[in-house]
This record gives sequence, C-alpha cells and structure tokens, in this order.
Amino acid sequence: MDYNSMDELFERFLDEDYFGNKLEIFQEMKENMTRRMLDNIAASLDLILAGKSDEDDMEFIEYHLRTASKYETKRFGR
Repeated sequence: MDYNSMDELFERFLDEDYFGNKLEIFQEMKENMTRRMLDNIAASLDLILAGKSDEDDMEFIEYHLRTASKYETKRFGR
C-alpha cells in the first residue's frame, strides 16, 4: 500500500463517527501502520500507549475499538 492510500485511510479513520467503522478502517491500515500513525490514532482516541511494541499497541487500540463499538448506538438514523 502506498503512502497516499494510507493517508486517505488515516483521514477516513479520523473523520469516522462510529467505533465499529473505525475498527474496520484500522484493520485495513494494520499491515502498513507506522509508529507515528499509531501515536496519532491513540491521541485521537484519548489513549496512552505502553510503547512496548507496535504489535502490543495495535492490539490495545483494537481492543479499545471493539469494546467501544459494542456499547455505541446508532440512533436517529445516522
């Protein structure tokens, strides 16, 4: 995946309102994720990463997104 498509995915992630959709986008990005992107995604979600490894931090973000998506509701036809 090239930089432009990763940037586009990152923008879609930031613009998305629903955690379930954010999770799908995050999973698309996972293979080509950089440390900087991980840090920016964590900041956008108000998370603090342990920084042990990229894999651990990706699992933490994915766990957060899964948990948040379980409890969100899409009301009012949005």
